Amino acid sequence: MTDGKEVPRHASQDDDAGQGDTQPGIYELCNIFGTPAGRRIVVAPGQAMPQIPHGWSWRHLGSS
Repeated sequence: MTDGKEVPRHASQDDDAGQGDTQPGIYELCNIFGTPAGRRIVVAPGQAMPQIPHGWSWRHLGSS
């Protein structure tokens, strides 16, 4: 059960893609249409991005 802000984690082929070169900063989760889904995270240098559903993406908003 989720509180509406948590995104279910689904395994997909591209879960690991690009995680090694992630820039630190603030990211927002966007759905398959590119619309913000209401979840933001702060990523530290060297930190891996959380897994997201296939077709969704993280949009970099800038440095924290």
